[in-house]
Amino acid sequence: MKKKNTYGKLLIGMLAVLFVSCGDDEVKIVPQPVPVSLKANVFSFGDDEGSYWKAGEKFGVFMVKAGTEEIVGNYSNLTYTADDYSATGYLIPTGEPMYYPTDGSKVDFIAYHPYEPMAARSSGYQVTIDLSNQNKVKADDFIHSKEGRGKDASSGCCELQLKPVLSRLVIDMMPGAGITEDRLQKMKVALHGKNTLGVFDVVKGEFLSFSQPGEVDMKKSSGSKTTLEAVIFPGAIADEMNVVVQMENEAGETVTLEVPLNEVVPHAEENTEYEVALKVTPGGLEPTLVSTSPIYILDWQDDKENVEDDIVIGLPNLVKDGKLDELSADALVQGTKVPATPYTWYGMANQVEGSFDVYRDPKQGNVLSMNYKGALSWYKNYLGYTSKGAEAAGYQLTFKARSAVAGAKLQVYVRINKSGNHFFVLQDADLAKPCAAQVLSLTTEWTTYVVNFDFAQTVNTLYTPAEGGVVATTEADRDNFYIAFTPQQAEVEYCIDDITCIKQE
Repeated sequence: MKKKNTYGKLLIGMLAVLFVSCGDDEVKIVPQPVPVSLKANVFSFGDDEGSYWKAGEKFGVFMVKAGTEEIVGNYSNLTYTADDYSATGYLIPTGEPMYYPTDGSKVDFIAYHPYEPMAARSSGYQVTIDLSNQNKVKADDFIHSKEGRGKDASSGCCELQLKPVLSRLVIDMMPGAGITEDRLQKMKVALHGKNTLGVFDVVKGEFLSFSQPGEVDMKKSSGSKTTLEAVIFPGAIADEMNVVVQMENEAGETVTLEVPLNEVVPHAEENTEYEVALKVTPGGLEPTLVSTSPIYILDWQDDKENVEDDIVIGLPNLVKDGKLDELSADALVQGTKVPATPYTWYGMANQVEGSFDVYRDPKQGNVLSMNYKGALSWYKNYLGYTSKGAEAAGYQLTFKARSAVAGAKLQVYVRINKSGNHFFVLQDADLAKPCAAQVLSLTTEWTTYVVNFDFAQTVNTLYTPAEGGVVATTEADRDNFYIAFTPQQAEVEYCIDDITCIKQE
């Protein structure tokens, strides 16, 4: 607490001035230098439940002339530490504090973590980041801020928002035809052609170079056997950077499959996570970009309204609250009729007994669950979501799911909410066969599933349609429909989360 008291005394004198006599009739006002007050946005290091900077965390701080990279005085790479657990958010100088220029000129502040002793090189202040061992790196291992701009002695406390400069790739493995869950869990996944060293210029706030491309094993995400992740450098994804999967075939031989990452992620932005669903078949890999989201954990303040479901793909999402963070069990409508209000989650129990809940999963956060008894049917028992405003185009429904019993089947369809049976058609389906619903075999682990629909076509049955059963949709059809997740097995708990339905580009 001694540091905080010392710093408080400095702040009290921020507006003090010194009056010096320069003659009988003249008084010259000489301003006292005003100390800089820095405060960092709330961020947790490697702990999703954290709220404040850890006590004693060290930051490097620079003061430069506004709009330039020119260091002011000797204010380069000064050490600041996070305040204690009283959670003030202030960064405390370990030595003498910085002072604003007395001539009133404006300055910018640059900060980074973790602090590293460094001397100015001919090309600037640089740190080298090594991503060769994925078991020893996290996406927030190096964070940076260059947002404290245009400040002077009248600015008061300067709040910095430090963000990761790296990117993260998350791959959800999905079994295709001919691949069992057991085989999927034993597969080795690596990135080939990935740069493992990057040089970051702290003052410029950018990477200067990347080097040492090689093979990097992806690590399994905590609590999952089929979700893997890797930290990567931002920037254009090179053609040589491939996702490589090794597995054994039925003869016990090692088979290698690979696919270029830039097929789904052509360019990685800093401070961004890319989630990719990777369907594995004996003959190849089929990647699909599921979502992008910010990596960092911070106090969003006014920025929160610009983040919707963590989806920043740039296309409207027909599911407005697919992450379920704000959904409570009380808000989950239960009954025997489809709610008239759009964007509503509900549990259908028509002539069957069913239980529905929203609970806190240790990995996923809020998730939906359902469990039915008795004779099940596609229209009697399901979790549904009402929506509207679709176009006559292809839409990709993506969600995560698990079941209490491995292999439990889940049927997914999108039904138009009007008299009779009318469903949107599966994309590229054989229209002479059942073409409106996808039946998935779930695992006991959280797994990402992708189902593509053609909202330009509708069919009047979930079974094999008669001739002329598939017709074009109308605007009214696309403005009143619901998505249904229908369990096929009684007395088994099904859970879903992270639901999106986005128009395909």
